Amino acid sequence: MGKRRVKKPVKQNAGDEPQTVDEEMLRIVDHEVERQSAAIRAIRDVEIEHMRTRLRLIRP
Repeated sequence: MGKRRVKKPVKQNAGDEPQTVDEEMLRIVDHEVERQSAAIRAIRDVEIEHMRTRLRLIRP
């Protein structure tokens, strides 16, 4: 099984001015896209492992 990717730490805006609504929405959408991409990668990896197992079982 492959190695898991380590998430990079997210930098916090400590002293900066508050984000606008648009910036906040972009951040939320970006996070959601990353979450969905991670789920798709996980499903792909499982399907690959299932296929490899099936191929091993049918080979003489």
